[in-house]
Amino acid sequence: GIADPGGSNDDFLQRKAGAWTNRTIAQVKTDLGVIEKLPRTSGEYYTLGGAEASSSTAGQAGSGAAGRMVAHPVWLPAGSYDRACVRTTVAAVATYRIGVYPNDAATMRPNGTTLILDCGTIDMNATAGLLSATVTLSIPTSGIYWLAILMDSYTAAPTAFGWNGNAGVTPNLPYLGHRNISSVGGRGTWGAVKTGVTTGSMPGTFPTSATATDIMPQILVRAT
Repeated sequence: GIADPGGSNDDFLQRKAGAWTNRTIAQVKTDLGVIEKLPRTSGEYYTLGGAEASSSTAGQAGSGAAGRMVAHPVWLPAGSYDRACVRTTVAAVATYRIGVYPNDAATMRPNGTTLILDCGTIDMNATAGLLSATVTLSIPTSGIYWLAILMDSYTAAPTAFGWNGNAGVTPNLPYLGHRNISSVGGRGTWGAVKTGVTTGSMPGTFPTSATATDIMPQILVRAT
């Protein structure tokens, strides 16, 4: 038999240096060389990255109509965030409303999830650059969340950083698996889009959305 080496119920029993000893989950991860996610760092911006570019196609979120809602997934470490942002290179008369929703782990979609925070609006006609809304966002558990834009009002398309729906171009998704449209050099279908959404506030429940082929602005949140 093996004598009780002590430790808590969540510890591992591991033979180290010729003797059995209790080891924590963190210690075993170190022993095995398990690579963890990046730590949350105050002042850093978190978003979905890869293959983004500055364009009016991204800035108009695909159609340039008030009531259009788009969202993309992102991995967020648990903790607090104080800014929700988009970046432009050319201003235009439009208003973005930003929202944060959880992920439905059964579908890997935001559909039917409850709004975490309505971050308010961003005037896209402001001087081009990093445009932000001041927020008090608390993420309870590290994981996948959805950052959404509702086109609260629209006259013209700002030139914004995001994704243009180019063939063969898909960002670095925060989950395993990949859907693809069936055309040569097809692009991924991973975002979410819904038209005809009531403006003035983010929906309390994320509406049933279509799978988008990455035509949308990139949204960032800043850790405090």
